[in-house]
Amino acid sequence: MSTATITRESAKESTRESRRSREANEGRDSVGMYLDEIARTPLLDAAQRRRILAAPTVATDDRFGDDWRSLVEETGFVSLLAVPIEAPRRDEPGLGLVFFAEEQSFTDDEIELAHNLAGAARGALERAELYESERKSRAIAQQLARTGALLASELDPDAILGEIVAQAPGLVGAESAAVSLLEGDELVVTAAHGDQAQAALGSRASAVGELAGEIVQARSPLALDDVEGLLAATDPILEAGHRAFLGAPLVGSEGTVHGVLAVYARDPRAWREEEIEAIAALAGNASAFLANAELYQRVVLERERSVAILGNVADGIVAVDRGGNVVLWNKAAEEITGVPASEAHGRAPSDVLQRSLDPDETSDEGGGLIQIPRGSEAIWLSVTEAVMRDPAGAVAGRIYAFRNVSSDRLIEELKSGFVSTVSHELRAPLTSIYGFAETLLREDVSFADEERRTFLSYIASEAQRLTGIVDALLSVARLEAGDLQVHLAPTDLRDVVTDVVSSAQREVVNGRRFVIDVPEEPLDASADREKVHQVLANLVDNAVKFSPEGATVTVAARRTDDAVQVRVADEGAGIPAGEQERIFRKFYRADAAGPSAGGTGLGLFIARGLASAMGGRLWIDSETGRGASFVFELPIGAPGRQT
Repeated sequence: MSTATITRESAKESTRESRRSREANEGRDSVGMYLDEIARTPLLDAAQRRRILAAPTVATDDRFGDDWRSLVEETGFVSLLAVPIEAPRRDEPGLGLVFFAEEQSFTDDEIELAHNLAGAARGALERAELYESERKSRAIAQQLARTGALLASELDPDAILGEIVAQAPGLVGAESAAVSLLEGDELVVTAAHGDQAQAALGSRASAVGELAGEIVQARSPLALDDVEGLLAATDPILEAGHRAFLGAPLVGSEGTVHGVLAVYARDPRAWREEEIEAIAALAGNASAFLANAELYQRVVLERERSVAILGNVADGIVAVDRGGNVVLWNKAAEEITGVPASEAHGRAPSDVLQRSLDPDETSDEGGGLIQIPRGSEAIWLSVTEAVMRDPAGAVAGRIYAFRNVSSDRLIEELKSGFVSTVSHELRAPLTSIYGFAETLLREDVSFADEERRTFLSYIASEAQRLTGIVDALLSVARLEAGDLQVHLAPTDLRDVVTDVVSSAQREVVNGRRFVIDVPEEPLDASADREKVHQVLANLVDNAVKFSPEGATVTVAARRTDDAVQVRVADEGAGIPAGEQERIFRKFYRADAAGPSAGGTGLGLFIARGLASAMGGRLWIDSETGRGASFVFELPIGAPGRQT
């Protein structure tokens, strides 16, 4: 048996299989030549109706014409099975074609196997599509960051526009790009790159019609896979033969559309969602860069007007004169640093901030990073600097733009700690598995059955531990992607509590006690039983981890007016008020349990995410020195539904 797109080999006798393989290989080239021409009527119908087509004998099947009969005579194929395969991002399914050298009866089991193969193929396609989408998104994000870093300190509007149109095609795999700016009711091409760039410069189009005009009016991106047949007489780049178009508006900080950034591809193509978002983001960045460049020009020519505009910029802006004293300290600078403008004017930034604005470090994007005190805390700022020059070319002052990136640095530090922690968490069970497996494989030692069972139990336990870590990482990915599936149904939480505590009791060997406090009547909640078990197991594990030896962990469940609550209480050191929200952040690991407690810092993040996905909530009641109580609340049971 052979196929053009899917191959499944099964044989009972090696000699028959060898003969079939030779016949299939001889016929495969013929299949490839005929397939596009003859696989239209019956196969197209099977694909469109999403039904399996089974032909035990193609030569006598009325659904196939003479072309198919010629094909089977030439190749030696007798039977055919066509299985629809759903493909990601496609409206119509594809087909998996399986050819057989001998007549097949196609039993129900074989049809079911074909269905399963189609499902597996779809899963593989979806995973490949997800991987490619993530890879493309990362590449686009990196390119956007590089472009932003390149243009962040550029204050020449023409240079910014030139760099934007030079970078835009490579961002999405196009060939040409243009920026058109609004002049009255017309769009004028101000910068262009690629085919017909020179011819396009200066060309005009109506701002209320055609492609660029539609973008201005709609104030949103426009993506066309193929412009053939559309009127584009005033677009020289499209006239030159480009077939695909993607454009986004240039929107200023005040919300006004200033123009359009467009990219062009020579051949028709489908624009991916991340590519549309990337061009929209680049257009937004271009607007910001152009605004900053215009601000620089106005500082020289119209100082008072520039001050009014800079006062509304979201980033902190500080301007100093020739002597290095502050002449501008905008509202955002006040909010970020906590220093009023009245205290900053006329003083050097080093006096105001207790340090200079020269960077201590360089960020991944190329910007400068400094740390300044603000009240009782220290914050990190990302700073860019622009030099102002007078008509003679001498330095007339400097402008600093900065933003608070303390949260970003905290996240990066947590991520670094997470990577280190996960590496350790994975290495420990892998080392155990490897060690026990190597021991069992030794030929110079004879092990008793009991020893073998002990070693294998350790291997199974450590493998289960690895699975838990991987499952946690997958849960985080699904929560962030918004595709976590929950199946809600009335669930008696008493049973789940009992199962979780029983499992914990079997694993705990340090003298800790468990108390279960649940009512006799059912506690039906609208929940996904598996997800509830995962949440409670995490809370109980945390309670054990953060409790001293000999302490008691109490798990109590109660019904309120419209919900069911499960409270997991420990006798540990408690959680300080300042950390009670941080513990639910991704990668956060508390220090109270000591370095031996382990963990990836994802458990409570996942638990709260699962609770929210089921329509419930999770919070903490705790005082330092008095233990901690985590409360998991779900709505009262309702008819089953899936989200």
